[in-house]
Amino acid sequence: MSKITYDHPRYKEIRDEVDNRFNRDFNNVQMANLRKVCECWVENVVMPDVTEENFEDFEHDVEIEKDEDGNIENYEEIEEGIRERIDENIYEIMWNTLFEAGDNLLADKLVKDEAVMRLYDMGITVIDLRDTDYEECYNTGVFLGVRGCGYDFYEAHWVPLYVEVLKWVSE
Repeated sequence: MSKITYDHPRYKEIRDEVDNRFNRDFNNVQMANLRKVCECWVENVVMPDVTEENFEDFEHDVEIEKDEDGNIENYEEIEEGIRERIDENIYEIMWNTLFEAGDNLLADKLVKDEAVMRLYDMGITVIDLRDTDYEECYNTGVFLGVRGCGYDFYEAHWVPLYVEVLKWVSE
């Protein structure tokens, strides 16, 4: 799947559809509100699973060692390096705004392992307050937080979310 950028022939049409859907599918919640309701929100950040299929995508300082059959021998060392990298930046939510899933169908899709990994790669942190003492405080309790600023959120986050992760908008 190609990345959809400004020069894509249907970019404006896709962006408009994503904008319309995003405004219906998500509620804005101020980070300060979440901190007041749930001081321990960081304990509910959904961590991407580290698997043999995805850990080679991470940039890390650990050399991958394989045996003669191509099996990775130092998986634990690599996993530890990846966990450290994830821990370093997954809590850095910018813009002081979270985006809460507007319904349970969307919330369920966002917390699936493959979605969490892809969202992490896109610079998005997933917070899941379902099954906690705080779930009644919000509509669904599943939030997205963006770990970046100073660029087009639609091109970097929202268009890929709807086209590649949710697959609710076609290219």
